[in-house]
Amino acid sequence: MTIKNKLENLLQFYNSNRKMGHTTAMLRGANNVDGCCILVDSHRMGEYLKKQSPNIIPVTLDSHDLRGRKSPLLLDNGVIGSLLSESINEINRLESKVAELSKQV
Repeated sequence: MTIKNKLENLLQFYNSNRKMGHTTAMLRGANNVDGCCILVDSHRMGEYLKKQSPNIIPVTLDSHDLRGRKSPLLLDNGVIGSLLSESINEINRLESKVAELSKQV
């Protein structure tokens, strides 16, 4: 099984298991650790989670929030889905490019 297949399987799992309590379970774990960082896909989601659990530290990949941090890091399922989709799309783009270049040789 290729890495692309593995990523697609994981994305399919997350897409077919929405509203199953992923975030609730994550927050329950985060509540047991002071200063736990949670990687989110938007500042809006970070604000929402912070209201649910004031002791967490929401961070995004688009910022420098992770630089220099020394704390546990949890990933919200929304950011996992985004990263998986972006990765699969990039693999598809690169596979197409390789096929295109192979025809030119």
